[in-house]
This record gives sequence, C-alpha cells and structure tokens, in this order.
Amino acid sequence: HETALNEMVSGRRGRDFMVSERVLARMLRGRTVLCSDGGGMLVTAPHGIWLKRPNHPVHKPEVFTSFLAISISEATGASLCVWSSEERVKNEFRCRADDANTDPNYTSGATLAESPWYRALARHARRFQSVNKSGVVHFDIHGRRDV
Repeated sequence: HETALNEMVSGRRGRDFMVSERVLARMLRGRTVLCSDGGGMLVTAPHGIWLKRPNHPVHKPEVFTSFLAISISEATGASLCVWSSEERVKNEFRCRADDANTDPNYTSGATLAESPWYRALARHARRFQSVNKSGVVHFDIHGRRDV
C-alpha cells in the first residue's frame, strides 16, 4: 500500500523499511507504548491492559503492573516500557482488548517488526550494545489476578 510516508521511506531506505497498514493506523491514532530512555536497566510491564492472544482467550489486565514498573523506573532511573496512559485509560473504560493490541508474548515472527514492544526492546538493546558488551538487565513485571 503506497502512502506518502511509505514512498519517502522506500526512497531513502528501501522497500524493506516500509510500514504496514496496521502500523500506519497506530501512528495516526497516537502513542500506544510509553518508553523512557534511562539507564541500562529496563523495566517493562506488558500485561497492564486487556490483550488479544491469537488462538487463545483474551488476556485480562494484570492490575498494578504498569504502576509498579513506572515507580521502579522513576526510583532507579531505569529505562521503561509500558502501555501509554492513553491506551490504559481507553482499555480500562472499554473493558475489552483493542484489536490492535496483541500480547507481546504471542506476537508471531511475521508481525514482530510491527510490535511496539519488540521495537522498544530492540531500540534499548541497540542503545546499550556498544556501551556494555555483557548485556543489560531486564525486569519484566507480571502479576496475578486474585481468584
């Protein structure tokens, strides 16, 4: 699908860097993932909202995980990746998964490059690859719903 953005991208970087309709829709509707560039430690909370899981039931939000990740990041100066406040509010109001929000743990290889989570983690790894050859610390916050 040719768009002005894809024409510009393909002209500068080649067709492999063009973005899909799904990514374009995300860009137009606003930020879905909040990322902050802090230190080498990365704190994530991927399950803070309702999420689609292909061929599985919808994943319910893990309460307080985004809050914990943000708090840890602020207290330590760590880098952060959580769903944006806009996405969390919209999701909480609707009480169902947005079709565009797929659980990062269930992202297929074919759509990996479109995942905001994958892009954020890959960018973080690239930032610190040259600085720290031994890698970075990644805290992935998960929760459990009370039954």
